[in-house]
Amino acid sequence: MSAHERAGLGELLKRVVNTATVVMAEHDVHVVRSVASRVTAFAEGKKIAEGSADEVFESGDVKRVFLRGRRDA
Repeated sequence: MSAHERAGLGELLKRVVNTATVVMAEHDVHVVRSVASRVTAFAEGKKIAEGSADEVFESGDVKRVFLRGRRDA
């Protein structure tokens, strides 16, 4: 998806979550931060972190596996 399409999807999801639960798999950290109220990170089929986007992306395991120690923003 293009950046424009991702932004549109993010806006749509923000409206939908007011009336429904949405479960999605997404690897774009910025999209996740903009729409998710709860995040679960998996690595090799195992849950490594769960909580708010901030909590998950600050997790040492998530940084090690996905961000390689770098900040996402």
